[in-house]
Amino acid sequence: MKKLFIITTLISFLTSSLAVAKNNNQISFFVISSKVRNEYKDATGTRAPSLNSKSDSTSFALSYGYKLELPNKFFVTPSVFYDYINNQALERFGSNADFREEVNYRYGLKADLGYNLLEKLSAYGSIGVASTDYTIKWNNVPSLRKNDNDISLVYGGGLSYNVKDDLALNVEYNIQSLEMEAILGEGYDTDINMLKIGVSHKF
Repeated sequence: MKKLFIITTLISFLTSSLAVAKNNNQISFFVISSKVRNEYKDATGTRAPSLNSKSDSTSFALSYGYKLELPNKFFVTPSVFYDYINNQALERFGSNADFREEVNYRYGLKADLGYNLLEKLSAYGSIGVASTDYTIKWNNVPSLRKNDNDISLVYGGGLSYNVKDDLALNVEYNIQSLEMEAILGEGYDTDINMLKIGVSHKF
């Protein structure tokens, strides 16, 4: 009889936990617009503004998160994300020489701290860390090509609107600063400004 009571209690607890957790998981798909600005510096750190570059790109991103409701309409959503940036910038040195800077993709962890403004509308601030993969090429010479990654903070904010209990529309803007180093020690201080518009499926 005691075992039956314990089993019944555990089943009841698990059932109620699942009920509370309903629609707290969310998978999101975004279309992203990225603006990348590269500020050149040589191996000694000396700047050369004439060698700076910039480029815009459009691509996609994915994320998975779990929303935790807090008191007084606040919430926090830790998540993992992947942004396929696919951004390429080109600098020309005369007619036969060029530098090509490619910001390929990034992945990382972040947390959104937000507030439910209305029944269906919420706003949040976001902070996280990302590992960003990049490639720097000099005249497409294999020995002068460097592929590496840099880990740095990503921060921003956004809005989310619940169309249905299991579907939301999202818009988010975030910023990241990183360092990209070329094969000979020169490199770039790079800023990524990203606009993300997408949908989230909650389950």
